[in-house]
Amino acid sequence: MPISRGWSGPGRASTDALDLETAIERALRPAFRKRPPTNETEVQDAIEDILNAVGVDFIRDQEVAPVGPRASRPDLTIKATSLAIEVKLAKENHGAADIQEDMNTDITAYTTQWTRLRFVIYDVGVVADPHRMMRENERLFGISGLAITH
Repeated sequence: MPISRGWSGPGRASTDALDLETAIERALRPAFRKRPPTNETEVQDAIEDILNAVGVDFIRDQEVAPVGPRASRPDLTIKATSLAIEVKLAKENHGAADIQEDMNTDITAYTTQWTRLRFVIYDVGVVADPHRMMRENERLFGISGLAITH
């Protein structure tokens, strides 16, 4: 089976997939209205709240993709669509280069276990152009993602 690294499979995106992406895009930034997140867990918690609100069955921090002696664990998985969601927080001491390095490692591991992979990058203002970063990853690796800027 070919790997599709977005919300939905090859070809036309499903309405459910688009609704999930739209829900995260619309609700994630308002979740941090009072202050930006200080750690990745806060962003994961907010996405978990969004998934619960739209009625998606998911597993958080339990599924594993073993690759050799190492095992990688995506932040959220949706078994029904073979989707792994990985959350990244771009902040002062963890910028674009660090995020890209993490993504490269995740892509290698997660595509062994899930047919769909999605990144959600929440940027507190340290990545020069997070949307370009996501476009480049899609162009070079076929990996799609959301970039949310605080």
